[in-house]
Amino acid sequence: VRPEPGSIHTVVGRGEVLNLRGELIRLVRISRLFSAGPSPDPGECVVLVVEDAFGRKAGIVVDGILEQQQVVIKGIGGGMGHIPGITGGAVMSDGSVSLILDVGTVVKMASE
Repeated sequence: VRPEPGSIHTVVGRGEVLNLRGELIRLVRISRLFSAGPSPDPGECVVLVVEDAFGRKAGIVVDGILEQQQVVIKGIGGGMGHIPGITGGAVMSDGSVSLILDVGTVVKMASE
């Protein structure tokens, strides 16, 4: 979803929410959670809306979606230790390595 101007609001004590078709969805900004630089402006971001098995929804705010691929996820292994929110990695078609987020853990981390 590309948020419309004015559809992202800050709620005291709860953080940011997205008003999507009359439903308020809590937002998680990946850039803030992982201290990865400035977060994109609401008009320039993409919100990935995810729903868990219990029907709870959350929006993950990212800069954009580059492409979609099917990948084989590999565990990171003991050498790197445990990185909260990262479930593994994948070798992309160009040979680069991408980290795979554990969306459930990311949402849980943001609410703590």
